[in-house]
Amino acid sequence: MKEFSYKDIAKLAKVSITTVSRFFNGGYVSADKRQRIAEVSKDYGYRPKNSSKLSKSKDNVIFVIVPEWMKSSHFHIIHGLEQGSIKKEMRTVITYAPNSIKEYLDTVKFMVQFKPSAMLFFLPNLPNVDPILNYIKNNIKSISTFIFGKEYEGINSAIIDYESAFYQLTKAYLNVKEENEKIVYVEDKNLTSVEKTERYAGFLKASEEFDIAVQKISVNPSKIEEINGLIKTFRNNNLVNVVCSSHDVFLALITSGDRNIRLTDIDKPSVYDKLEKYKLKIFIDYVLIGLYIKRMIQTNILDGSKYNYRYTPKIIVPRKYKY
Repeated sequence: MKEFSYKDIAKLAKVSITTVSRFFNGGYVSADKRQRIAEVSKDYGYRPKNSSKLSKSKDNVIFVIVPEWMKSSHFHIIHGLEQGSIKKEMRTVITYAPNSIKEYLDTVKFMVQFKPSAMLFFLPNLPNVDPILNYIKNNIKSISTFIFGKEYEGINSAIIDYESAFYQLTKAYLNVKEENEKIVYVEDKNLTSVEKTERYAGFLKASEEFDIAVQKISVNPSKIEEINGLIKTFRNNNLVNVVCSSHDVFLALITSGDRNIRLTDIDKPSVYDKLEKYKLKIFIDYVLIGLYIKRMIQTNILDGSKYNYRYTPKIIVPRKYKY
């Protein structure tokens, strides 16, 4: 049998050679085309030529698997991981997986064949990802594995402690607000159920400690009519102290034109840090998280150390609100 090539796979899978190249080099490929290429590769037992190089130098390769529509925060974490890898002469290979259990697992199984030294998984936004986690825990033994955004027994993990962050934020806010003023928590409908639960739990815990009246309102920050209705509610009820559950909520409200509301933000470094448009901010250094993950991966590879890392963001108070 003649040696198989990208051109042969492209012809059989009915895609372009460029698409095949992106598939094997971690670039974006649609779910349909990805499945066709994977099936052809499996049927013909094809492995790219550079797989032998990866196998020989596997101690210097980290594979990162992310959902096709990854969050911008994931990009910054990966950037931190890459920066740490460059310093240690390690390679980071990124591949995108469809947002379904079966297709994500197919991608994982395919990438495991290359035997990297470590794999970092950003899980798909699905109600139940246990089948993926069970597979990683029970079937990937010789590769250092880490998951981001969820804790799971038996797998190294890194998460952001949102409950603690919103607890600290709310406590700081309640220390500077005027007496007898209600505080409002604006929940982003687009957050996952876990994100909603953790963030509100931190807010509620601090509010109960201060015995303060609170109100929770849910909105979709991308819908103008909902934001306009929220602003109307604020004005009609004289509500000015607002804890935003997401950066999208903050952006929607800060651009609404209402200058009376006192908002909190949650985000990476941004132009609003210099403009001081928020009263307090949960500052998340995603790049630093990536660097920490890189260090943990390296230690895990060397001595098998186990990690369940919880990153607690800092609270920023603009100069004009410092007390």
